[in-house]
Amino acid sequence: SVRFILAPAEDFVSFFLVSANILLLLNFYDAVLKDERIEKTGGKNYNEAMMEQRTIKVNNERKELCSHGTAAFPMTVNEDDLLCFENGCLACHWHEDLEIVLVRRGTVRYQIYQQSLILAEGQGILINSDVPHSAFPVDDSHVLLDTIIIQPVFLYGFPGSGMERNYFRPFCGNSLIPCILLEDQEERGRGQLELLRRVAEYFRRRPYGFELKIQS
Repeated sequence: SVRFILAPAEDFVSFFLVSANILLLLNFYDAVLKDERIEKTGGKNYNEAMMEQRTIKVNNERKELCSHGTAAFPMTVNEDDLLCFENGCLACHWHEDLEIVLVRRGTVRYQIYQQSLILAEGQGILINSDVPHSAFPVDDSHVLLDTIIIQPVFLYGFPGSGMERNYFRPFCGNSLIPCILLEDQEERGRGQLELLRRVAEYFRRRPYGFELKIQS
């Protein structure tokens, strides 16, 4: 059975005021993030600026030098058109962040260590942190990707947390698990891919409260 507990009227008023303050903070938070994006891109449209990044800057060890996300929101989603990159491909690089790739169009070959993986439209892949990877179109295919790049702390909260110790520490950077294929052949896989597409869409449209929607 379901029990309803009636609270005094002043409790509802207090709850309303707290909720209103949270909404104001969310609006302010969103404005700060937009200011950060404008500052980082020199006043250009954020998506346009991302598309202009035709080369991946790396150091001598092929580690990517570009940071992903911000301290306030440590994840990002890139709309990658391989035609916009130098030589029409993603050159070999690695980073400490987790990367999830969703193929929106075309067929792409990902090189993970010595393994080649062919991904078609609708498929995806999770690339572990510290794993060198590159991507090439197959048969001159026009490849469009949604690339979700996540600093692990975004998912586990803080170093030393139960989530970090029990799940992320054994996984992140584990060379025995360089990547995980995301396929839509089973119901579970289709559900996972759909959730990730929603994440990309929320980030792209940035509706009110999109940060909460993505993190949930």
